[in-house]
Amino acid sequence: MPAPEPKWSFRHPNAAYSVAFSPDGTRLATASLDNTAKIWNLETGDEQRTLRGHGDGVCGVEFLSQGQQLVTASLDKSVRIWATDTGTLLATLSGHQNYLTCLAVSEDERLFATGGFDDVARIWNRDAGTSQRVLSGIGGPVYAVAFSPDGTMLATGNENQSLQIWELSTGREVRACAGHSGTVESVAFAPGGSTLAAGCGDETARIWDVASGRLLVTMTGHAGLVKCVAFSPDGTQLLTGGQDGTIRLWDAATAKELAKIDGHANSIYDVAFSRDGKWLASASFDRLTKVWHLPR
Repeated sequence: MPAPEPKWSFRHPNAAYSVAFSPDGTRLATASLDNTAKIWNLETGDEQRTLRGHGDGVCGVEFLSQGQQLVTASLDKSVRIWATDTGTLLATLSGHQNYLTCLAVSEDERLFATGGFDDVARIWNRDAGTSQRVLSGIGGPVYAVAFSPDGTMLATGNENQSLQIWELSTGREVRACAGHSGTVESVAFAPGGSTLAAGCGDETARIWDVASGRLLVTMTGHAGLVKCVAFSPDGTQLLTGGQDGTIRLWDAATAKELAKIDGHANSIYDVAFSRDGKWLASASFDRLTKVWHLPR
């Protein structure tokens, strides 16, 4: 496969930490340690809006309501919801006792999940604006959270090399995927929900069977932490970003490396596919977020 080609490069004055495509693919949201989130026009490359108000770096960003709203999570321990057309702050959710590190939104957008250095993951009810459940048996700082596609489970990755799967209706741990030998930095369910990917401090990305916890494949090639993972919309490919500043595209079934993408000068903190699978985005500690066209 030819290497993806860069289309846009967007800059924050501090590290770019998270990235998300709008549902229609016309905009990109970025989060940064400069305490802001930004929205960019992918047709013109222009900055559309800067969202200010967090008191510390922003570590997570996701679009809501067909792109009409944006949810952000911050090191200031809060989650905020914004109107994308005006930048108006609509709601603030508080409850964590230490820095947040990660954010996930359920597919129906009713629930948010966050994790942080207070060693818990919180499940938030969007409509009620409250913390619906606290998962407190994780045993260390939480670096990654991901909802299953059907919204019944949450996966968490933490500092203690643990990848856990939780039942949301009860808060019970239903599975632990053992075998990582470093911090679990990132997690993502495949679109069908039957498999789960994790990026790890042992320089690997691994894909697990959700029902059994069995290891399916291991991706090796990064030099350093695998900071982020994302499945393609059809689930056949896995995108990874690493501490080595590279982005890699893999066959999710065979672990064959399909492409290696250079272009960042520092760690990759987040990667994302557009919903149509034609574009990739990467956010890096080098302060840049890049958008790449994926050749077919």
